[in-house]
Amino acid sequence: MTQPVDGAELKRLNKLWSLGLMDSGTEDRFDRITRMARRLFDLPIAMVGLIDDEQQWFKSSLGADKASVPRHEVFCDITLDQDQVLVIEDTLSHDSYRQYEVVEGDAGVRFYAGYPLKVDGEKLGTLCVLDVKPRSFSDADQQALKDLAGLVEEQLKLSGFAFTDELTQLLNRRGFVSSAAHSMALLRRYQIQAALVFVDLDNFKSINDTHGHAEGDAALSAMASVMQATFRECDLLARLGGDEFVALLPASSAKQAQIALKRLDEALSAYQTGAGKPYGLKFSSGISEYDPEGSDSIAELLEQADRLMYQHKTSKI
Repeated sequence: MTQPVDGAELKRLNKLWSLGLMDSGTEDRFDRITRMARRLFDLPIAMVGLIDDEQQWFKSSLGADKASVPRHEVFCDITLDQDQVLVIEDTLSHDSYRQYEVVEGDAGVRFYAGYPLKVDGEKLGTLCVLDVKPRSFSDADQQALKDLAGLVEEQLKLSGFAFTDELTQLLNRRGFVSSAAHSMALLRRYQIQAALVFVDLDNFKSINDTHGHAEGDAALSAMASVMQATFRECDLLARLGGDEFVALLPASSAKQAQIALKRLDEALSAYQTGAGKPYGLKFSSGISEYDPEGSDSIAELLEQADRLMYQHKTSKI
């Protein structure tokens, strides 16, 4: 793995997994863009690749028969750190590139140009074009590659809609289960513990009944916003449905998760003081711990935390 699994990388990976594309193959909607790139630049190879912690997975791979390649063996891993087009006019003129398998192997790549693909500010992969002989790439070519990358980014964003809660813009249940499963596999690989927090708003029905559903929606949106401001950027947040929210906290124990919930309660109180709403936002919660050496699934963690949340809620009655 070329990048450390720190908070920033987990945040990037969470966004990548939330698109729901990592368990699928190539797609014609991306092939249409790479076909355009090959014609526009008169190049034999054009690719759309998404990069996780270990591999680059291709959503389009025209001119090369690849489903994935190790992340450390591709120029696209370097492109991910750029804010502009990375152009390598002749790979053999760079000592750091000539040892790449795609250069010295059968592929014989001599030219590369790639641009990072971003969704909500996170760099998730690249659109790249390659040739088996050296060539130049003008400023106009670079701008055209950026424009094509914009088309790819639009398709990536569309993919994320099916996994996003329309009201709060958090992940929905489907998106959370998919993303959390990927995240737990990563945590297991690097032996990192985690905590799962299940949160349910108290007396939410009375908000709807007394103040109307529009105010109920406003309360749910406020809860989501306060959670986003309170939890860390690497934490995976979702609205499971109704008034139920969940958060997966990597590198956290149950005790640390409890501290995070205390901060959430304080942040909600501060929000309510400023908002002047005629109702309060309180919640019940449950916490389950993920042991990377264990065998708990995301469904089991959710069930454990949900059960503890219900116990917490009934203890208030």
